Amino acid sequence: MKFEKKSVAIALGLIFLVIGGLLVYFLQQKMRPVLKLDATSRDLGQVEEGKDLAASFLFSNEGFKPLEIFDVKTDCGCTDLSWKSVRIEPGKSSKLTVRIDTAMKQGLVTKQIRFASNDPDMSFGSLNMQVEVENLHENLTVGGRAKIFSDEKCAHCHVDMGVGAFGKELYDADCAMCHRPGKESKILVGPELEKGDFSDADYLKHVRQVISFGSKTHKSMPGFLDAAGGPLAKEQVESLVDYLKGLKKP
Repeated sequence: MKFEKKSVAIALGLIFLVIGGLLVYFLQQKMRPVLKLDATSRDLGQVEEGKDLAASFLFSNEGFKPLEIFDVKTDCGCTDLSWKSVRIEPGKSSKLTVRIDTAMKQGLVTKQIRFASNDPDMSFGSLNMQVEVENLHENLTVGGRAKIFSDEKCAHCHVDMGVGAFGKELYDADCAMCHRPGKESKILVGPELEKGDFSDADYLKHVRQVISFGSKTHKSMPGFLDAAGGPLAKEQVESLVDYLKGLKKP
């Protein structure tokens, strides 16, 4: 009888020990900010070019201490964030709204938003959005293509990055996103100029003309020369031509 009581006491002691250990572990896990996301990616489906899109991500704090989300950013000017940092109290949530301007986009486009937090298990994180843009610039008017220079979000990528640049640096800043296959979209907006045959004098003349005064056949290509309303001086246009001429023949 005494043996049975002793066994029961030992069993109960072990149970309380396990429960206590679990409770301590639970409190250790909760006595800090704990970030919970409702999703890490959004597929916005198919849209026509020029549509403004919005998607939301819900940040929740499941811990017992305030959660700090900070350094929220994206490299693309056409992706607008509703906040750069936020403090989320325990048990509360905050919604991050991301807006994308699809003007001048085509094909499968992906955008990434990066952030940091004071959750030790998620010091850094990222959110992804993707959208399939239809019609490939078919609805863009001749006047509408000047949006590259006039719209703040478009100009961030197509103008601001190339201010004062020449040659390859200028091409990488202002031209590559439309004329070089990249991570965001494998479908080119315009021809892949770096693979052109610039030993052909007529082709070279045509490229210089299009860079300067825009394309007569491709609605999305405006003239980049200052005399045509663009941001580039004649010397900068010539530096682009010289860069392309200097590449190895295909």
